[in-house]
Amino acid sequence: MARRSTGHSRRGLCKKRQRPSKTAQTRGYRLYQQEDGAFARETRVLGKDELQALGRIAVAGMALLQQRWEKHKDVYALLGALFFLKAQLPQWLLGGLCDLLTARLPSAPRDWVRWNLVLALRDVSRLKWTEVFSEAAKLLYGTDAAGRPETIRKSYERVERNLPPQRRRPRRHRLGPPR
Repeated sequence: MARRSTGHSRRGLCKKRQRPSKTAQTRGYRLYQQEDGAFARETRVLGKDELQALGRIAVAGMALLQQRWEKHKDVYALLGALFFLKAQLPQWLLGGLCDLLTARLPSAPRDWVRWNLVLALRDVSRLKWTEVFSEAAKLLYGTDAAGRPETIRKSYERVERNLPPQRRRPRRHRLGPPR
């Protein structure tokens, strides 16, 4: 006896629930919304071996930072240690300590700030060299690295002279109009 088709197959009625592949699970994280409205990534419970490995890495990192602080009194070592302890500190304490430590850091030398800005302007814009120095003077107005265009040109040349030859900006001489 032949079966009559009812228009839908048994396979179509009860589909198997498909799981995402492992590669899809490792590439992206599911987000969920917290009570305060912020989004957070879905978390997973770490195994005992994973926790021990993370603990060993943290202990070794903190030991290196401690050595740097004791030997050189490096403020960056203290900042690194703060970020290791970030999860254990209240947000206000972490922010305050970071602000205090970064205030103690030396500012970048003026010549380097000027040199970086001149390079960035030259690479991004189609300005001539004299225009680049005057534009840099306008952008640096009111900062520690402020100066006249001539001062910025001298700073740029000073840094270029002190760089190793392979790190210097290649000079390209443009030909003038044909005679």
